[in-house]
Amino acid sequence: FRISPHTNQHMQKTSQKRSFEKVEPADKFVGFQNTSSIADDRKPKIFGVQFNPFYARTSPPRHVFAATTGSRISVYECLSSGKIQLLQRYQDASRPAEEYFTLAWTYDPETGASLLAGAGELGVIRIFNVAEHRHVRTLVGHGQAINELSFHPIDPTLLLSASKDNALRLWNIVTGVCVAIFGGNMGHRDEVITLAVNGSGTRMASGGMDRAVLVWALDAPIVCEAIERSRDCRAGADAPRPAIMHSPIFATSAMHGSYVDCVRWLGDLIYSKSTENMIVCWHPGGDLRLDVDEKQQAFLGDPVTVVQRYPLRNCDVWFMRFSIDSAVTLMAAGDLGGKVLVWDLTTPLATRSKQVLSFKKHTAAVRQVAISADSRILIAGTDDGVLMRFDQPQGQVGLRKPPPRPGPGRPDATAVPSPTVDHLGSSPRVDGESGPDSSAGRHGAGETLEGIRAERVRPPTAAAAAATARTTRRSAEEGTPSPTRAHPPDTPEPTGAAAAGAG
Repeated sequence: FRISPHTNQHMQKTSQKRSFEKVEPADKFVGFQNTSSIADDRKPKIFGVQFNPFYARTSPPRHVFAATTGSRISVYECLSSGKIQLLQRYQDASRPAEEYFTLAWTYDPETGASLLAGAGELGVIRIFNVAEHRHVRTLVGHGQAINELSFHPIDPTLLLSASKDNALRLWNIVTGVCVAIFGGNMGHRDEVITLAVNGSGTRMASGGMDRAVLVWALDAPIVCEAIERSRDCRAGADAPRPAIMHSPIFATSAMHGSYVDCVRWLGDLIYSKSTENMIVCWHPGGDLRLDVDEKQQAFLGDPVTVVQRYPLRNCDVWFMRFSIDSAVTLMAAGDLGGKVLVWDLTTPLATRSKQVLSFKKHTAAVRQVAISADSRILIAGTDDGVLMRFDQPQGQVGLRKPPPRPGPGRPDATAVPSPTVDHLGSSPRVDGESGPDSSAGRHGAGETLEGIRAERVRPPTAAAAAATARTTRRSAEEGTPSPTRAHPPDTPEPTGAAAAGAG
């Protein structure tokens, strides 16, 4: 065949144009690799998975996480061999049976023991001491199911909860007192699905079925005074009345057209997800829209500024949450096909890498993912009771290869000293083997989990890669899908809550 002059000229132009593009070698993209999985014998839907962030940099390091498995809460550890080992299990004895939706970790300021909070369909919060393997407190106040829990990032004794009763509550877990209630005339008009507290502990964002994202002031004088009162009393008839916050300091319905089922803070930015197959990064404030009248503007709420959009796929049902690691290097979210999408947050906006993780034999929906404190391990929970584990090389930042080790005379700028920890218990003991396909029901329930004094993990620093292409903004197609319900059908409200016993 003979190439025409026009075709040859076109090929030369294409070659010249491509010569200016800087393409990184493929071997720099490492990412996660599937390692193992473990299945629960009852095959429950796993709505919550959370790593314990206070098992910081022990020697050797430990990766302990908890998962909601129906009416049970299970505590696991990721072993260095690549397997997942069951450590503890808490069985709820309530009637009607509880179904846990959410988990949150904290620690006892006096002893340093790790504490775990869980809540779900019955609207009751239970606190467990995993170092002593026992249930320590029950918090009752919400009228309906609790969808998410989150501890205050500064004060480990303060717990926040989002409920189906259209309100959020602030609790003191030491005294058992309800400190404040966020809701009312200016609050959410429908079920509250998600909440998140910023790093300084002064702001709380919440989202729900009313399509709204609200921001509440946790440093308001009425809330601060109620917190101080809660420290000197006990729950009961003599407990002070909780502070009532009717009005948020910011409210918008302009970001999403359907249920908002996940919000997270990243500095002053808010990441929010809806059932529209989209995660949006934005910050409150901006210019008023000129294409709407005053009535429409009042309905949409306060102005916002969109920073970045992250398209999802096959993720149009609610109660499917994304996760951002503590070092702010990775973001991950699951979908209905059993896959996990991972974004690299260390690269510029226009060149962010994306990786798709999956196990061939597991295709059920992934509703919750969790990333370890050192960003090395990712756990995904599925609708058929399977926990999938993915690992990446040690020292890796984002999805790129780890930087080379410093040579002689060159200090390592990213080195982080290991904090000191106090061992409060014996090492966990589990009878039997636990492999990739082991059933959790084969393990005993009398094991103890070592309590570690809480230490803040300093996130590793990483230089952002130079931008090699012009920044582009992804736009999402407009439209509101019809979401399907993720929760089990409504159950009658219980008249009382039985204490949870160790399994």
